[in-house]
Amino acid sequence: MITGIFRTRLSLRLGVKALCGKQAKLHTQYKHVNLKMSPDIQDSCDCFVKDLNKTLSKDGQLDFKSKLPAKTPQYHKHLMLVSPPNSAGQDPEWKAVWQSKLELNPKWPYSAIGELKKHLKETHRGDMILVYAISIARGELASLPNCAKKARFLAIPDMKVYEVSEDEVEEFAHFLGEGKIKNSKKVSFLDFLKGANATSKLLRAQSDPREGERFRIFEGQDYRKNIVLVCGHHQRDARCGIIAPQLIKELEPRVDSDLAIVSHIGGHKFAGNVIFYNYLGVNDQNTATVDGLWFGKILPSTIPVLLKHLSKNEIISPWFRGSYSLKE
Repeated sequence: MITGIFRTRLSLRLGVKALCGKQAKLHTQYKHVNLKMSPDIQDSCDCFVKDLNKTLSKDGQLDFKSKLPAKTPQYHKHLMLVSPPNSAGQDPEWKAVWQSKLELNPKWPYSAIGELKKHLKETHRGDMILVYAISIARGELASLPNCAKKARFLAIPDMKVYEVSEDEVEEFAHFLGEGKIKNSKKVSFLDFLKGANATSKLLRAQSDPREGERFRIFEGQDYRKNIVLVCGHHQRDARCGIIAPQLIKELEPRVDSDLAIVSHIGGHKFAGNVIFYNYLGVNDQNTATVDGLWFGKILPSTIPVLLKHLSKNEIISPWFRGSYSLKE
């Protein structure tokens, strides 16, 4: 199991949101290292990028020379719609069905993504929940029986798989976001002019879950595994769509984790983009802990190098986008 040191961002809700970036030692401390690749691997990378760029438009080139920005979304939960199984003889779901903007897809179960995002805005903690889609390449989720009437979601760090029907999406959003805000009106400058009492009441309604409506609890099924996600949103960007299946092929014999292609996680020109989610068990309060490492500029020939260093608790800095430690 790969564990590590993670940059954490704490979201404090006092009517307004404050984000504090901080390095924190968690579980196993990683050493950040630079890397001088062997001539053979460097030549392989250069040839791969050159050949791929010949097939791409001028404004859609792969960039392996610029410095990778250490930037990831801010979030406390990663929710992933599990795509239905691929149809025999057809392109895989991630290539054929994932539109450029998944939330605009009217087809069930993908239509649940737009509905969820809409209702998460009404909740206390919905603004920092990532909602993506995944197509399982390997793992137990691929063998679960498919139910056309249910959308299946993997939630991290819940480490749960939830099944949600079309008429349950709103309730599910309120559950994920820890309750609907009773008064969702945003605080404005004019509200402050009305006086401290009126403003405090509005802030309290937004920040205190006890002020919100009660929400249904979704139990879900336990999913206590490591999973590696490779960005492969083909209709969003061809670079990720071309590289993703090649990275999955390289990862399959080398890691024990479940593997999946994930929708857009940013940084197209720095493809391939990979997230390692490592399940670290539960504490005395039965709370799951998960660590996530984000990488970019990963090519098929560099997968063995990346994994070799991770096995020694080393992060290759030029490929490192950021990290999170998540708790249920």
